[in-house]
Amino acid sequence: MKKKHKNERRRLSRGFLYRLASTFLAGAFIPLLLFSWFFVNSAYTEIIEQNDKYYRTLAVGMRESFCEQLTAMKETSSRMASEKLLYRSTIEDHPYNNIVAIENLKTYRSRVFSSQEICVHYQNADYVLSSMGKYSYEFFLTRFFDNDGSKRDQLRATMLHTEGVTFLSEFDTNNFSSAKMIVAIPSTRNTIVTYIITRDSFDTYFLGSFNKDVYGLMILSENNELIYDSRGFYDSISAKDLADGINTLKFTYGEEEYTAYISDDHYNKLRFVVSVPDWEINQSKANFYNHLKKILLTTGLVFLVVFVLVIYVNYKPILTIKRGLEKDVSFIPDRQVRNEIDEIGYALSKFKQENDEMSQTIDEHQEMVRGFVFANLLDGRSVTKEQEEYLLSARGSAPWCIVAVGLPIGSNFRKKDLEEEIRRSFGNDLFMSDVDSINAIFVLLPVTEKDKQDRLEQLQRVVQRYAEGKDYRIGVGITVKNPEEIRTSYLGALSALEASYDGKTVLYESLVDGYDATEEEYAYAVLKFLQYVRLGDAVSACDQLDTVADCMHAGAKSRSREKYLCSNLVCEYIKLIPRLGASLSGEELNALMMFSNFDELKTELRESLEKICGFVCEQKEREKSSIAESIVNYVNNNFVDSELSLIKLSDVFDMSIYAISRSFKEQTGIGYKEYVTAKRIELSKKLLLTTSKSVSKIAEITGFTDLSGFSRTFKNICGVSPNKFRE
Repeated sequence: MKKKHKNERRRLSRGFLYRLASTFLAGAFIPLLLFSWFFVNSAYTEIIEQNDKYYRTLAVGMRESFCEQLTAMKETSSRMASEKLLYRSTIEDHPYNNIVAIENLKTYRSRVFSSQEICVHYQNADYVLSSMGKYSYEFFLTRFFDNDGSKRDQLRATMLHTEGVTFLSEFDTNNFSSAKMIVAIPSTRNTIVTYIITRDSFDTYFLGSFNKDVYGLMILSENNELIYDSRGFYDSISAKDLADGINTLKFTYGEEEYTAYISDDHYNKLRFVVSVPDWEINQSKANFYNHLKKILLTTGLVFLVVFVLVIYVNYKPILTIKRGLEKDVSFIPDRQVRNEIDEIGYALSKFKQENDEMSQTIDEHQEMVRGFVFANLLDGRSVTKEQEEYLLSARGSAPWCIVAVGLPIGSNFRKKDLEEEIRRSFGNDLFMSDVDSINAIFVLLPVTEKDKQDRLEQLQRVVQRYAEGKDYRIGVGITVKNPEEIRTSYLGALSALEASYDGKTVLYESLVDGYDATEEEYAYAVLKFLQYVRLGDAVSACDQLDTVADCMHAGAKSRSREKYLCSNLVCEYIKLIPRLGASLSGEELNALMMFSNFDELKTELRESLEKICGFVCEQKEREKSSIAESIVNYVNNNFVDSELSLIKLSDVFDMSIYAISRSFKEQTGIGYKEYVTAKRIELSKKLLLTTSKSVSKIAEITGFTDLSGFSRTFKNICGVSPNKFRE
């Protein structure tokens, strides 16, 4: 009997080995050979599609690059509208203000990289202010279209209108090297901002590293009128070829054949045409085709070697595991099993199920503790000594600073994915938080004064690499040593984030550049006051006004200087209000501006703060309520999913586990696990009473992973087992 049992085991082992080898051979190697043969023969078509996709992407990329520059122009125009030194009344008040305004225009021009010059014209004014100087209105008109009366009249009309973005161009002339494009954007009802873009700017920012003598770029209006042409291809393409709905077209320029890829921007009503010579397309096809054949042949040879190794490596541990499990027959449901895999699968399934549940619970708990401690520190709430020690033990004794990373709005830029990217670069010793629904993440970064700059540059590289060309902003708070000071660093990071733009890293300390040493404390106090307003914290903002007053009296050396500092505070406060989505009436604005000393100003500010901070808090509550409602609805629709967890909800809604858990409890009044368990038990009770399904099937339907866990939970809640309940 013993010999027979031994022979049976040998037969099973040999049978499994043969099946393993034949499965790999039939399931992988033979299909790979057939697929390789088919793929090599069909590679030419695939290469054409890939080339087409590449050049289409190129066209879209140039379109997006232009639109990003156009967006930067619009944003700059909006900022200029709120710049007091660019008000017409301010400029015409004193000749010196012309110089100040021109210097400001130079600063704004530096933020729009593609623009050579930026100009401002006020309705009915006989002059135009430019980043290069001040011109008379008529000289400005004739400066660009001296020989083209129709274009000059069109520019004149553009300078009078008050709506929409207008493009005027000299690129349809033969003098390409000096051709220019004018983009006119209304800044306010009576102000037009114009940007002058040269051909060199176009080539630098939109053709980039591509060969300007090989590729061509045209930008057309919605009526197919030429706005920009880098190579002079426009005359070689007929209007019929550019009909709506056409994505590619062929044309001849000189003795060469070209393929044009068209990408439309319906929002700005522009059409982008990227031209590529056919010889380059064909050359890339041939090179890729030959390279592909070499790869496939090499892959086939490598697979032969791997095939033998896989058979050995896979069978050896399976045999070892099986022999180990045979020592405990309780793991084997039936001794007449078909092969080793049946035995191992049954035993390991139990281990895996229990381990997965425990691992998920631990991960959720750690994430919630991490989020709870960090969120409380950012909000300025106290934490226990044990929680503080947890923070210190996890982060060591090095000083920290809060770094705020602002994310692009309206894009698919996911916070959790970026968090993983940062942790991979810095290790797992970082705290991160999304602070409810703010479109940013906050990193508690361990630094010292020696390595702070290097670590910030490393973080910027990570964000820049992950952003892939999208705008992002980074603000850095002050360096602190104690957990209770983390909120101070957090407020500084928010202020620095507000001052950052387009991939820039701004340190909080840099925001006071330009102030006298005696006024630095005043500048810091104002920044902190404004940050309390952004957070909707009216009480802290009112208290901070007293600190501002103390710093002002200590720093200002004269009555006029004190009044200037008061005016600066009012201007910063008024500029902040529209960014928050709020507004003040004309009467309220006049009340703020008509002050004789800081005490009067403080009284008016306190009244205004109640309104503005109340508005901010209402906005936050509505947003939090909307998110919490979405989370609860998602749980209600998916509670029978056995894989549903806080980790999964965190991934779906792109929020931290702590934020998900807190929002859910605020909305429902109970914790996530209690809520889901109650929903599953309620459904199981209904199924037990209204269907004849087995208890194990009902456990599976309602989202429980095993029968024993379902029975135990059911009895704890209902007082009886599922079978007793059905009876």
